[in-house]
Amino acid sequence: MDFILNAKTRNHDDSAKKLRKDGWVPGCVYGKSCEPINIVIAQKDLRKCLATHATKLTLNVQGKDKYLVGIEELQRGPLQSGLVHISFHAMSANEVAHLHIPIEFTGKALGQMEGGILKENFHEITVKGLPADLPDRLMVDVSKMNIGDSIHVEDIAGQYKFEFLQEDMTKILVSCSHPRVQSIETPAAEEVEAVEAEGPAAEEVAAEKDAA
Repeated sequence: MDFILNAKTRNHDDSAKKLRKDGWVPGCVYGKSCEPINIVIAQKDLRKCLATHATKLTLNVQGKDKYLVGIEELQRGPLQSGLVHISFHAMSANEVAHLHIPIEFTGKALGQMEGGILKENFHEITVKGLPADLPDRLMVDVSKMNIGDSIHVEDIAGQYKFEFLQEDMTKILVSCSHPRVQSIETPAAEEVEAVEAEGPAAEEVAAEKDAA
């Protein structure tokens, strides 16, 4: 079931700064299936939506209609301190749509149990397909990975009704590699020479003291 998010329309002359101060996030929704609409969403509701990774959801615009939408762009403030603006793309049920979805890696790799290091290269990817076939997130199981294994996009592409972009097929989503071996640092040649030079000098000073 899609996440349902409520929104209200806003006027062009509404101050975005004041709206954010009052707890609202300005935004817009557009697409072939609807005219562009300027909206505002309660910040607490939008945060709840983002916390569920709801990239595909039903947007209920007060006084307008309900739209099946995908999050097109989310703008945050400096240091990710606040939500500045959000754009939604309205999707039609029979229209192929593109959606940016988060990747979630599940399980513990066999290689990790042998000391291997798991490297997650991507945490978001673009997929395309009919809205009903687009997932809210991509689940990638790493539990069967041994040291030296990697999972490319093309390795999992045939498992779903939706498609990946052709240019992403060769990308490595995750890999399991040998643990890094730290080399033992050896004294620099200059340091060795300095120590060797100090030896005879020390002996000469001791001999001079004995002679005195």
